[in-house]
Amino acid sequence: MSAGQAAENPFIHCRGVSKYFGNFKALDEISIDIEAGEIVCIVGPSGGGKSTLLRVLNALEPIDSGEIQIDQIKLPGSRKDVEDIRREVGMVFQQFNLFEHMSIRENVTFAPRMSRKMSTENANELAENLLRRVGIAEQIAKYPNHLSGGQQQRVAIARALAMQPKAMLFDEPTSALDPEMVAEVLDVIRELAESGMTMLIVTHEMGFAKEVSDRMLYMSGGRIIVDSETQEFFQSVDNSDLNQFLSKIL
Repeated sequence: MSAGQAAENPFIHCRGVSKYFGNFKALDEISIDIEAGEIVCIVGPSGGGKSTLLRVLNALEPIDSGEIQIDQIKLPGSRKDVEDIRREVGMVFQQFNLFEHMSIRENVTFAPRMSRKMSTENANELAENLLRRVGIAEQIAKYPNHLSGGQQQRVAIARALAMQPKAMLFDEPTSALDPEMVAEVLDVIRELAESGMTMLIVTHEMGFAKEVSDRMLYMSGGRIIVDSETQEFFQSVDNSDLNQFLSKIL
């Protein structure tokens, strides 16, 4: 949904969201609506607020002002509200953040067993299905340090999906990977896009963003500078900062 439009009941709703780290204003009055099923890619220079936006949406960072509402759950909120949002919204980071002392099976089943009180039998079945979905079912008994970076990131995606979220946040999911491993992770995200999952993806893979997204955001200085449909973003947006950014990476 492009800037200026308002969904009647958006899945993600932000109004006037600001976030400081000391004197540094990481997010500056962010207002945005994202509908269920929408795929939004976020691009921009380092330090522009992209990762911070995802982190406040997942309640990993508290906001200093404004309001966030995700599937009718409001932030700032109670501890239960935070827990509910983390069940609704999965997040995949630049680094894989897997538990090194746990097998791949245990990494994927831990959260649904602990948070959703899923039985071990059902959690194991879910893990097997999800690892098959991301193309690494044969790795289920191994430990993270026995897997490639691309395989570990696919485990991280399966682990996030194990909570059966309604939306997924990806923070530069391929930035820590060797070039030959990038495609295998992007293929998994493409499959999620085709399934109708609501997604926000911070990425520098512009060809991928152009292919999968419904909408593009350009962030700089903690603000959303451009918010437009994908085709318009790459073809006709008249913004000097954006055009300069695109000229450097395309």
